[in-house]
Formats: sequence, structure tokens, C-alpha cells
Amino acid sequence: GEVGPDHPRRGAGAKLKTRASLSLKYFAVLLMCCVILLPILIFLLSSFKTNQEFAKTTLFQLPEAFNLENYKQVFIKGHLLTAYRNTLILLLFGVTLNILFGTMLAYALGRFQFRARGLILAMIMGARMIPTITTQVATFTVIKSIGLYDTLWAPILLYAGTDVVQIFLYLQFIESIPYELDESAKLAGASNFRIYWDIILPLMKPATVTAVILKVVAIYNDMYIPYLYLASDKNLVISTALLRFNGSAYGSQVPILAASFILVMIPMLILYILAQNLIFDGITAGSVKG
Repeated sequence: GEVGPDHPRRGAGAKLKTRASLSLKYFAVLLMCCVILLPILIFLLSSFKTNQEFAKTTLFQLPEAFNLENYKQVFIKGHLLTAYRNTLILLLFGVTLNILFGTMLAYALGRFQFRARGLILAMIMGARMIPTITTQVATFTVIKSIGLYDTLWAPILLYAGTDVVQIFLYLQFIESIPYELDESAKLAGASNFRIYWDIILPLMKPATVTAVILKVVAIYNDMYIPYLYLASDKNLVISTALLRFNGSAYGSQVPILAASFILVMIPMLILYILAQNLIFDGITAGSVKG
């Protein structure tokens, strides 16, 4: 006969399906962890080996001695202290200005109705369609003509610009903030800037966290802008410092390259560990309106 919903065989089958589903999920997570962590482990082990030791050992074999010579060479010849300092300056100024400009623009577009509003949104969308590489000659000419070439202000100015993703992320959040808050503040005598600073900006924290995460990663990983606009050693950043170990002099010295990768990766790893709660909150809250 037919097996009822409470029959032991049906219950056993459901439990078996649940276990199989969980096993598949755990296997997928384990596979992803291996894909992400194994290359890092290979770099870490290789960074402590000499060039000769790396040639005669396997990738996962422990080094004979945990020698820090490779790290010393990278730190000294790569001028990493200067690179770390300059990268931190780019992040602080570039991200701060980017968030301020982006939230102000979104506040103006989201809270005020004026004739040029549609035109501005269309121009922002249109600019997104233009390949960045086609505008670099004009951008470089402007940066050089105002005397910012080979100064940290050149990339800061370029990073300060907002983009379409940020604008629409902020607009989505502004639409979810009740307009009655603005009206109450205006009745209390608050100016438009005071409303933005005291009401809109604090309530946009989830969107701001998401935008900060995206911008910090983009600036830290960017090599094109620093390579193009920062020529001298005093203006080295992490990406251009790492580029020094990718030439013919170090191309065959994998342990030194591995040490440079580890040193570049450490700041982002520390940042992720310290701010992981904010990162998860920003991503989940930034993906849901309101």
C-alpha cells in the first residue's frame, strides 16, 4: 500500500535527503576553502625558502629553516614602508572624499526636484558607457597642466570621483528614508546641509559601509593610476612597489616574489579580521532596500 507521511520509511528517506544535501554543501564549502587557501599556503611556505631549496623541494614541503631573508630584501628594495604610508594616505583621502561627494550628489538628486536632474542622471549613465582608456590622454593632460603629476593628489583626485554603482546604491537608501524627517528638521530651522549631515548621512551607514569596502579594495589593488601618475620612488604605493619584483631580475626568484605577495596581502587580511562584522553587515544591509 501507499506509505503515509508519518511512516518510518518516508521519514528515513527525508533524513537521508537532508544529510545528502548538507554533505554536498559542506563539500562545496571545503572545495572553495581549498581553492582560496592552498595558493596562500604555497606562497607562505615558498617565501621562507632559498631559491635553491625551492627548486629541489615540493610546493607543500616545509622549509629547512624559516629564513626571513626574502622578507628583508622585499622590505628594503621594495621601499615597503614608503609604499604602506602612501597607500594609507590614498585610502584615507580618496575614500573619504569619494563618500562625501557620492552621498552629497545622491542627496541632491534624491531629495530635490529640478530641471537638470534627469540630464545629470543621463550624463552619469552615459559616462559609464565610455571606455575609461579613451579618456586617459585628456585626464593625464589636465592632471599635468594643474601641476599634480607625480604627487599623491593626482590619484586622490581621481579616486574621489564617484561612479554609477555608488550613486544608485545611495539613491536606493535615500528613497527609503522618510521625507517627514527632512520636513521636521526644516521646521526646526535646519539648513539643507545640516539635514544631510545630521540625518541623511548617519542613516545611510549600511550603504556607506558597502561603498567603503568596494572602494578600499579597488584602490588597494589598482596599479594603473599609480603607475601612470606617480613616477618617483617617494610616491611608491603597494601596487607599484610589488611591480618592482616582477622584472627580469626577480622573475626566476619565486621565493622573493612569494614574500612580496605575502607582505602585500597582510594589511588587507588584518583589515578584514578587524572589520569583518562591519563588512558582513554592510553587504547584507546594502543588498536590501531600507
